[in-house]
Amino acid sequence: RRIQQFALAAHVLQVDDTGIKVLDKDSPAGAIRGHLWAMLGDQKWAAFSFSRTWEAKWPQALLQGRHGWMQADAYAGFDAIYKLGHAVEVGCWAHARRGLFECVEAGDARAAVGLELIQKLYAIEAEATAEGLAHEQRQLRRHERSKPILESLRAWIAQSHGTAPPKTPFARALGYCINQWEALLRFLADGRLPIDNTACERSLRPIALGRRNYLFAGSDTGGRRAATMYTLLGTAALAKLEPWTYLRDVLERVIDGWPNNRIDELLPPNWIPGASAH
Repeated sequence: RRIQQFALAAHVLQVDDTGIKVLDKDSPAGAIRGHLWAMLGDQKWAAFSFSRTWEAKWPQALLQGRHGWMQADAYAGFDAIYKLGHAVEVGCWAHARRGLFECVEAGDARAAVGLELIQKLYAIEAEATAEGLAHEQRQLRRHERSKPILESLRAWIAQSHGTAPPKTPFARALGYCINQWEALLRFLADGRLPIDNTACERSLRPIALGRRNYLFAGSDTGGRRAATMYTLLGTAALAKLEPWTYLRDVLERVIDGWPNNRIDELLPPNWIPGASAH
């Protein structure tokens, strides 16, 4: 719960989700598709929460107290959170790029123009990272070099939109960009904002790997316990800790009577091996 509080209070919060099979004797199939919601705060705090379904009420209850930047895909369930006026939607260029890439892969060369422009945005980001630019310098670089590319991309989308039937992949890819355009431009406003949500997507990979091994959670309680363990170990991984060494030490300290009012000292970014509770 404490890690979740830090994630929700982060300057940049990234959100994503994935499914997890949960046994349910009341389901005709014997199992339901539950969900694990990932919240990545400043790429430092990885907090996971379990829900029985993909209904909007779950992320809305989880994120209704969020104030500040919130980066996610275009899931409609987040809209009610943005409408509260506290969380500011930040778009994901990886999702925008993905639709155009799939068009090119399928042989639709029209999408190559937009894909090339987006790749230029990513090249600018990679260059800024390689140069170790501070957040303010990155923001300035974006306004100098990325903004003109975005204007060219917008003109190309406007020109191309309507040239394909509405339900074709090309039309859907363009429609995603149009619907998300304001959110997609938000990364220009703050150098600390990533260009996409892929860091949060990466935090879900251990869950995808786990599903191949343990196959399912035995109950809703098991889903919640899985979320707890993924929170502890995911945040430990971000802090570059060896997970078993960290977890064993923390469990031993808790058993030895570590006081609750010093719980922050046990969080992965703050953990010091061998510190005493006395």
